[in-house]
Amino acid sequence: MPSIVLLARRLHDFDASGKWAWTTFVPYLGFLAVIVIGLIPGTKGENEKGQDPRDLDPNAMAEVFE
Repeated sequence: MPSIVLLARRLHDFDASGKWAWTTFVPYLGFLAVIVIGLIPGTKGENEKGQDPRDLDPNAMAEVFE
C-alpha cells in the first residue's frame, strides 16, 4: 500500500492523475509502468498539486527541522 501512495505522489509531480498508480497491478505492464513513471521528469515550477520542492530555499528548510 505505501508504494501505491508514493507512486501516486510521483504521478502528481508531473500533473498526472494518481489513479494511474493502479496500472502497477497489471501483470508485465505494471513493471513497465513503474519504470516509465520513474523516468518521466517532473514539471518545472509549480503545478496544480503544489510548489516544486526544487525551488525551495535550502536554508528555509533547515530552519524547519531545527
